[in-house]
Amino acid sequence: MVPLAVALLLLHTLGDQTWAYVTAAVVGGIGLLASVIALAECVGAVRKGVAWTSAAWVIFVLLVASCAVVYRLMVA
Repeated sequence: MVPLAVALLLLHTLGDQTWAYVTAAVVGGIGLLASVIALAECVGAVRKGVAWTSAAWVIFVLLVASCAVVYRLMVA
């Protein structure tokens, strides 16, 4: 979640500068990769029935953050 938040912050504050856009793309890419790994773990937890409400909340937050980063990269 931290790399996604950093990428969003960079795009929001300094998105018009090339270095900030490239840095946000790299950090956001790392965050998206970590997000995919975490989503796979959460789906596994939901299937096992272990704390499915917490896993569902994490899935929701990661999907929203990932979509926000991708959207800001496309708009900026």
